[in-house]
Amino acid sequence: MRGDIQVCVDGNFNHRHLRSAGDSPKFYEPEYVLPKEYIDAVGARIEGLRKTRKPRPRKPVVLDEAVDECESSHTAGRGSNIKTNMEKFDDGGLMALVCRHDIPLFLANIDTPGEQQKYAVAM
Repeated sequence: MRGDIQVCVDGNFNHRHLRSAGDSPKFYEPEYVLPKEYIDAVGARIEGLRKTRKPRPRKPVVLDEAVDECESSHTAGRGSNIKTNMEKFDDGGLMALVCRHDIPLFLANIDTPGEQQKYAVAM
């Protein structure tokens, strides 16, 4: 399989915004940060499709044991493994879509705990 582009999506939980700091005056419109409304709309569509569509039967290529070992070694923020206290922060980090040269193409503020597919799909 050969693609036209190669991209990577990753979250950084060190770029946070304290809820108590309030909002600063708006002085520019970020071009590469996707709006929260768009991200949330994508998330709602994903959830809606999950409720209405049954999963297609598939034949896995990778052994279940390999997938299980990968999942157990990965420390992404899940619902039970939260990396940022969302009560304290209104933006818990940044999700970025970067090209293979590590140049950011799009960014999104992380505002929900756990792994969220909506960020990658929206970008």
